[in-house]
Amino acid sequence: MIVFYILVFIFIFKIFLNIITPYAFIIFFMRNKGKKIKQSLLPPIEIPLLLIILILSFIITEHLDVFTVKNIILWGGGAILFSYSHMIIFFVVAKLVVTIIEKIKSTKT
Repeated sequence: MIVFYILVFIFIFKIFLNIITPYAFIIFFMRNKGKKIKQSLLPPIEIPLLLIILILSFIITEHLDVFTVKNIILWGGGAILFSYSHMIIFFVVAKLVVTIIEKIKSTKT
């Protein structure tokens, strides 16, 4: 049972990292005067982790009123989709803003 909750915590923590990563990249970019970011994102681990949580929820069905299979699929899958969609949209908007700023700077000089 404790392993299940540890895996749920790791899953939530990874989703949280996905949400804050774009902001960390922007701060890094601003502090380093536009240097390219050489770090790569972690490979997606949420889907295998979600599958393990689902399998464990089938095994441990006694005290899991909140962690039903339906809730895990809906909320876990939704969290994965939201975090990656947020990351992609954020980077697209950030790239657009940086491009506009660079064009404005180049026309001034």
